[in-house]
Amino acid sequence: MIGADIGCAFVKLAFYDSEKNIQNFCIPSIISQGRGIVNMGGDSGITYQCDGVDFAISKNSTSIAIDTRNENYPFSPENTVLLQHALLEAGITGDVKIATGITYGQFFNIDGINQAKIEQKKKSAATKVLNSTDAISVNVIAEKVLPEGLAGAWGCSHDDHGVKTREYNFGFICVDIGGRTTDIVVGTPDFEVNTDLSETVKLGYLDIFKELNEQMKRHHSMGDFSPFHLNKFYNDRFFEIGGSKIDIGHLCDIAKKTISDRLIQIVSGKVDRSNQVDEVIFIGGGAEDLRNELGGFERSFIPEAPAFANARAYCIMGNL
Repeated sequence: MIGADIGCAFVKLAFYDSEKNIQNFCIPSIISQGRGIVNMGGDSGITYQCDGVDFAISKNSTSIAIDTRNENYPFSPENTVLLQHALLEAGITGDVKIATGITYGQFFNIDGINQAKIEQKKKSAATKVLNSTDAISVNVIAEKVLPEGLAGAWGCSHDDHGVKTREYNFGFICVDIGGRTTDIVVGTPDFEVNTDLSETVKLGYLDIFKELNEQMKRHHSMGDFSPFHLNKFYNDRFFEIGGSKIDIGHLCDIAKKTISDRLIQIVSGKVDRSNQVDEVIFIGGGAEDLRNELGGFERSFIPEAPAFANARAYCIMGNL
């Protein structure tokens, strides 16, 4: 069974190789609606159809990419298409069983486990997808849906084969910094959840790019840019317009600090209210870039590949 973390910034896959070692695979969550844009060489990438809607995935689609930062994205046709595209790019075809996840706030409700959302995720992930290279080359069977954050925390205390490697005496706080949201899970040594303190916060790694856009508007009178372009500006620390290169390194730093300070304030409140915990675990794509900013917590822990923590845990748990 393959672990699939279908995020709004990246799709991460984790699966066992022939020697039972976990391998990671990742693609950006860049997809456009319609038949795509054809370049001068005639390349339009791969086109897909899901629920009667056409989608395109190619390097030409970045300027018109769908904004995946919305509540319905985990259950959307574009989410399903990105999953199948990632599987194809990883060379995985045929009948494919996956274990995947939804946010803490979607997985749990006031009555406990939100079975309706779990079934909705299973159904959407298994929706048939047609693509331009073959009629149907991947048949997804979503066997397990797990809570993001909590699953990742479990994975951080187990090896690749599900053997426990870390013990908790008091419990933990897991902060899963995704693209659109951050799951904050306060758990016991037995991985039970404190529902009074755990929550999904509508603040994520992509908010850094949103804040950068606001800084660029304020300082350079620029308009709105796509998440793809803002990601490039953030990594390059400059942008070019009219043949001129404009340094925005200081604006990138301001954007990063603004969002990291907000996250730290939220997490600090959870730590203060949680009495004593063994450690604060940071996972998700945002944890890698914010590693230095998040290291100030006492007993903080960031795994080697935090972006793949959920996908890895899904893979392990799905194969137990």
